[in-house]
Amino acid sequence: MNNLKLIIYSWAPKLYSSFCFINRKSVLLEQLETCLQYGTFVQMTAQRFDSWLILIFLSRIALYANFMVYAACLPILLDKWDMSATQAGSISSAFMFGYAASLFVTAWLSDLFGAKRLFLLSAFLSAFSALLFGFFAHSYLSGLFLYGLAASTQGGLYTPAIMLFSDRYDTSRRGTAVGYLIASTSVGYAFSLVVSGVCLTWGGYRTAFIVTGCLPVIGLGLVCVAKNPQSHSSA
Repeated sequence: MNNLKLIIYSWAPKLYSSFCFINRKSVLLEQLETCLQYGTFVQMTAQRFDSWLILIFLSRIALYANFMVYAACLPILLDKWDMSATQAGSISSAFMFGYAASLFVTAWLSDLFGAKRLFLLSAFLSAFSALLFGFFAHSYLSGLFLYGLAASTQGGLYTPAIMLFSDRYDTSRRGTAVGYLIASTSVGYAFSLVVSGVCLTWGGYRTAFIVTGCLPVIGLGLVCVAKNPQSHSSA
């Protein structure tokens, strides 16, 4: 009996030390796992919100700044340009037909010349045509031609962009990235209405035309600053 007590007393501290070591090791493993999970989260966040995606998102908002300016100014233009309802509707129709046609044409040209080239070219032409409309649209005929011309340059900001996103992002991230692409279009429409409304109140329809005609130039600058897309990038 005395020998049993002696064995228990001699091994008890060792067992206790072992238990503390195992427990401490378990805590350290949990902390390490938490750090690894946090690091993965930070990495995923950085991947999801990479600089190229942000620049393209902002650039498309600016490039669409003149998309809704005619609709916002229409009540005033009916009087200023002495238009009938049919004439006013024909300008909107020219814009929509031009935009729809450009979606198909730029998708086809992207297969021939590359989506990147078409996107850059469309950004340049969109900014240039927005300036033309902003500064030189002063009547029904000039508005009809210049607004239709502006629309025919904007399809290349959409279909080639989808191809660029498909090349840059793998399947695990492509859905989120394309979601931002589509969202930038809707935000651009809303931005165009807000800017047009503010400019109308401040300086009339001419101010709205000029300001929304200049903003796409900023969008073009952001496109030029954006990094070149790389296939299945994880940046």
